[in-house]
Amino acid sequence: MTDNIISKYESKLQDAGAENVSEYIEKLGSNKNNTDVFEDLLFEGLAASMLLSNGFEVKMRDSPDLDIKINGSQFYAEVKHFRLKLQDNLDQEKMEATNAKLVTIGETKATEGDEAWEQIAKVAEKKKGQYVENSPNILVIGSSSPYSIDDAIIPTAINIISEKICGGSCRDLDKLNGILLMSQEYNLRRKRNVFFFQNHNQRIPLDQIILESLYSIRNWEKQI
Repeated sequence: MTDNIISKYESKLQDAGAENVSEYIEKLGSNKNNTDVFEDLLFEGLAASMLLSNGFEVKMRDSPDLDIKINGSQFYAEVKHFRLKLQDNLDQEKMEATNAKLVTIGETKATEGDEAWEQIAKVAEKKKGQYVENSPNILVIGSSSPYSIDDAIIPTAINIISEKICGGSCRDLDKLNGILLMSQEYNLRRKRNVFFFQNHNQRIPLDQIILESLYSIRNWEKQI
């Protein structure tokens, strides 16, 4: 089963024009017996596939995960997968028990020690050493958490990141240009499940063509 998945990802990415696919496939194969890590790595392929289908050129790599170009403008992306959380299961049970009445969901403080937006800000900070110097960088978040990691919380995470940069408490975090969220849930009002949020304080601003292209991505496929 796992080998079939790897084969599908290899074919899909190669057919879509991704570069350096063999290195990525080798990484998948090396982790196929570690379910959690394997599923995390799949999101690199899902992110690449999404970008390729929206007009970007993508080269798979190790760190950062993706080298991306569009109309000659280049930037890089680190990909982070947020797995299904205990809180998601608790929230689902809560909603079922209350018979569709309004309930509070997505509060991960009690189960994980940090609110969801704090977790995202910490990931952005943790990965700062992998952001490329003298180039724009984004963080792609693939969410398998329908109630905790969604488009509603990313602006709060962005504000935390901005405060850290302005306060001087996290050097090099200004190399991050923004967060591209691949949400588990489809937003019916906005008709999309992909959302881009700019960092307010960027060291090297994104070219307009990159910015417009990121904002224009509306959907991602949850499997290849």
